[in-house]
Amino acid sequence: MRAAKIIRVQYLIKVHNAKATATAEFLEVLTFDNHSLIGGGVYLNNKNRQTRLRRPKEFPRVEDLDKL
Repeated sequence: MRAAKIIRVQYLIKVHNAKATATAEFLEVLTFDNHSLIGGGVYLNNKNRQTRLRRPKEFPRVEDLDKL
């Protein structure tokens, strides 16, 4: 969503009104249907991040902890 907003601003600066309007319509649809379009990706991203952080090989080494 942030990238689409930046693109829209760039179109407005360059006076591409048709492209800016299309981008605004895209943002409006994305806002209304955010959970069904992006929700699955956000869930999987959070799930993968949590499982990777809990793997033993991702833990800091004991020698590094002793230094701290």
